Amino acid sequence: THALDPAAGELAAQVRARLPRGVDYVLDTTGRAEVIGQSVGAVAPLATLGVVGVPASAADARLEFDVLALFGLGLTIKGITE
Repeated sequence: THALDPAAGELAAQVRARLPRGVDYVLDTTGRAEVIGQSVGAVAPLATLGVVGVPASAADARLEFDVLALFGLGLTIKGITE
């Protein structure tokens, strides 16, 4: 129901401006590590983050996010294969 503009600021801040609790599901199709990492800040407790996007280069194939947020939120991260 909403479109987010990457040029308008950080993903998590844009999501939480509309949904203060965060979202229950995120499906990333970008394959961009920085977008996937920012998604962690946009989720609600017990959310699921699905990753289907493939990084363009091996250098982008690593994810970095707050591990305490992973445990504190009970976040599930799923790699999705076509």
